[in-house]
Amino acid sequence: MVSKKGLLGIGAAMLAAIIVALWLANSPADRSGDTTSIQIGAVLPLTGSAAVWGQNAKMGMDLALKEINEKGIKGKKLVVLYEDSQSDAKTATSALQKLISSNHVQVVVGDIASSSVLAMAPIAEANKVVLLSPGASNPDISNAGDFIFRNWQSDALEGEVDARYAFSTLNWKRVACLFVSNAYGTGLTKVFAQTFKKLGGEIVREESFLQDATDIRAQIASVAATKPDGIFMPGYPPEMASRNP
Repeated sequence: MVSKKGLLGIGAAMLAAIIVALWLANSPADRSGDTTSIQIGAVLPLTGSAAVWGQNAKMGMDLALKEINEKGIKGKKLVVLYEDSQSDAKTATSALQKLISSNHVQVVVGDIASSSVLAMAPIAEANKVVLLSPGASNPDISNAGDFIFRNWQSDALEGEVDARYAFSTLNWKRVACLFVSNAYGTGLTKVFAQTFKKLGGEIVREESFLQDATDIRAQIASVAATKPDGIFMPGYPPEMASRNP
C-alpha cells in the first residue's frame, strides 16, 4: 500500500494537472456562471472500505488547494466540491451526476476504486467532463474514453511485477489467489495469474470474497487446503485484516 506521504504528493500533482487542463480549455469561468472562482468536483471514498485512501487523497488535495489559492488563478480561487462515494460504484455515479447537473463542473477528481471509475466513465464521457482518478488501476480504464484519465499505474504493470517478484525473488512456484470481487481485485488477479503461469508457475486455487466482507474463513480454508507456496491477496483494508479459521 502506498504511504500517506505518497498520496499527498499525488494529490498535489493531480491538482496541478487539472489547472493546466482548465487553462488549455481556455475557460474563464465554469458552467455555473461564477466569475470569482473555478469549481471542480471530487468523488472520493471518504467512508467505507477504501476510506483510508480517499481520506489521504483529500488531504493531498487540500494541501495543494491551500498553496494554489495563496496566489490564485488569474484572480480567481479554486474551489473543490467534495462528494463521498462511500466506496460504492452506484453511489459514485450518483455523486458524479449531481456534480455535473447541479454544480456544472467541468473537471472531477475520482474515484480511488477502479469499479467506481469504470461506472462513472460513461457519464463523464457523454458530458465531456474530465474525470481524473488518483488511484484506480484496472487496465480497462485506459480505454474508457477520451475524457478519462488516471495518475496511477495500471494493473497491467503492477500484476506483472508482482508475479515476477513472487516467482523469481520469493521462489514461489505454486500460488493461490484470494481477492476482492470487484474491478480492482479481479483485474489485478487476472494479470498476476497470466504472468505467473507464463513464467512457469502454477495457480493452484482462485477464491474471491465480497467487498466489505467480515468473514472469509471458508475461502481461507479452501486456499489453505492446496498448501501453496504463497498467497496473492489484493483487497481493501477491512477485508485484509487477519481472519483465520
